Amino acid sequence: MVNKNIKALTFSVLIGAFALLPLGTVNLARAQTYDTVNSMLYDVMVANLSDTSATISWNSSPADYSYLNYGTANTSAGRNLNAQDLSVQTMDHTLNLTGLMPNTTYYFHIVSNSQSASPLESQDYSFMTLPSGMVSLTVATVGGGKGTISGGSNTSSTSLECGPTCSFNFPRGTAVTLNVSPDSNSILAGWSGCAIKADGSCAVTLNQSQTVYAELGLVMPTAVAPTPMVTTPAPASSPDLTSLNAEFEQALTTIQNDWNQKELMLNNNKPEANDADSTLIKNLIKQIQMNWSQEK
Repeated sequence: MVNKNIKALTFSVLIGAFALLPLGTVNLARAQTYDTVNSMLYDVMVANLSDTSATISWNSSPADYSYLNYGTANTSAGRNLNAQDLSVQTMDHTLNLTGLMPNTTYYFHIVSNSQSASPLESQDYSFMTLPSGMVSLTVATVGGGKGTISGGSNTSSTSLECGPTCSFNFPRGTAVTLNVSPDSNSILAGWSGCAIKADGSCAVTLNQSQTVYAELGLVMPTAVAPTPMVTTPAPASSPDLTSLNAEFEQALTTIQNDWNQKELMLNNNKPEANDADSTLIKNLIKQIQMNWSQEK
């Protein structure tokens, strides 16, 4: 559910005048901006302006009972109308003013019945109602995500483009369709204050001034598994056949020489017995040489 405690008003475009006059600077960015006269009051806001109505909200600290004095002249006598918010002691105050005159500047100040001995008044503020037959559409994004809102109406070819918060004025009865383009790390979680269509857009018919909220959430980054390291074993080195052949030939030569010396010594002692042994050894050496040649 979208948090409707967030109040939004930045500027009015397309048709109509600015919603607020510079008599009292109304906080448009929702930072805690304190009243210059009564520091217990802050974040005074005017929203949902139409030709005959407006919504005024503010905060107080500590909680108190508050009411408005308002009228069409910036004097005590001119602020001769009264709107009360005395039903409960609270920090969050909202009053809906109705029966206003179109295209008219109204002045107001807040009277705070706090814990002090006497009521405390705020600085003076002002706003202008819309021309006759006009209503306002205030659009705001809420939540942890970010995005851009766009759209259009059935009475104007002008496209609506706004960032986190904006307000547009339309003839009463205008049908407006809104879309939101979330940033790359955001996602649309839902709409509030309008009819949600199958394609995810938002449709609203402005029979009165109203506010629409687009709730944007953050997309959690997807964990990426680390890429396993693959180690390719080094290829086994081929034996150096030339070197092995030389070593083998050297070994055979050594055996041959050793045997010739031993054969000579044996023949001196037993010539008739050693002929067969000598032949056997020689044949064995030849056989080894043959086998080695085939292996190569």
